[in-house]
Amino acid sequence: MLTEADRSLCDRDPDIPGLRALLDDATLAQWLGAQSGESGTPRVQCDYLRYKAGVNCIARLRIATPNGERLAYAKAFNREGGDKLDKALAKHAVPGAVATRPLLFAKDMVVIREFPNDARLPSLSRLGDPGQRAGLLARLFKGLDGWDEPQWEILSYKPERRVAARFSNAAGEQLAVKFYREDEFDRIRKYRKRLADDDGVPVARWLGGSKAHCALVFAWLDGRPLSAVGRAGRKAALISTGQALAQFHASEQPGLAKRNRAKATRKLISVASGLENILPEMSAPATRLANSVGRWHRRQAREKIPVHGDFDATQAVVAGSVAKLIDSDEAHLGNAVSDLACFRARAELASILDPDRAPDPEQEMEILLEGYRSQRDVSLEQLPAYTAWHLLHLLHAPFRSRAPDWPARTEQLLERCQESWREA
Repeated sequence: MLTEADRSLCDRDPDIPGLRALLDDATLAQWLGAQSGESGTPRVQCDYLRYKAGVNCIARLRIATPNGERLAYAKAFNREGGDKLDKALAKHAVPGAVATRPLLFAKDMVVIREFPNDARLPSLSRLGDPGQRAGLLARLFKGLDGWDEPQWEILSYKPERRVAARFSNAAGEQLAVKFYREDEFDRIRKYRKRLADDDGVPVARWLGGSKAHCALVFAWLDGRPLSAVGRAGRKAALISTGQALAQFHASEQPGLAKRNRAKATRKLISVASGLENILPEMSAPATRLANSVGRWHRRQAREKIPVHGDFDATQAVVAGSVAKLIDSDEAHLGNAVSDLACFRARAELASILDPDRAPDPEQEMEILLEGYRSQRDVSLEQLPAYTAWHLLHLLHAPFRSRAPDWPARTEQLLERCQESWREA
């Protein structure tokens, strides 16, 4: 159901005629129900959006029917995007429960694809095609025995960007595989090749992959993500995670490079000013704050500590008293406090999006630091400023995740950014 904020957004962007449909689960359910041939109307939930004003919008969809739940995504093009729409329809597709080819809703310039069909991740459809699967698996698991006919399940999926999956074979072995869109794969593969992951470094080991299929293969880590650990074992898990992060920061990583600060600052300001497209009244204060934080960031001394670059409770796997880090695609040389602040910012976001169930950010940080400082000392003088930096990057998260009352939650997030910056 469209909220008042959703309607205002659609009114401001008439160039994407299908935007209104992508923000309304009921409309998508009616469309899919009419096409599926199944009895009844499916239940559709959009739980992730990626929106570029005046250009396009992508929505990840969970479709629930009496026959089970399926993944799909919808993409709304702008009125001038006819050529791109035609190209999207021409992409290779494998049979799904809705259709063997993408569904086109021409009046609204919307295409819906059912997983594993993805216009920017073509290897997924090949993985689902019996005629092409064997060749893909041979390339993907080259040099590894017993992976001719593995089973696989999705762990996370961002349409037209990346997917993480768990593969398992008849011997009970497991591997983690990540597929990327081509332009992102080249960058991440270059970074990942530089990361040392020997036995002394608490990260998932890189085992190989396929350039042709834009995929990387990693050792599977037994255990549970920190984000899935409940109250009973959470303190011990947080301590182990803090220890693992400290060990990573202390590791020798001569292959990692520093980040371009000017580029990083431009990205930060772009995120803040981008609020103009979804919540215009918040854009000016967010942009002013981003400019201030950006100027501070450019003045900081250039540290040479290996940092994860995207650290939060979903990026650590805990087994017993040992934790290891995953998804080190953004690893680089920087300031160790940045990783701690990233964790803090994501914990703040979780408490805003789900205040009844999310752990308390203060307690989470205190326990994580207990584990961290048992391995490595750290000054927290810059923690508030780095927290503001990371919180600013999250300003679009309530909208992207389709959080209830997302404007109010975005305002809370901006207020927390401002508070953190004042503390700095």
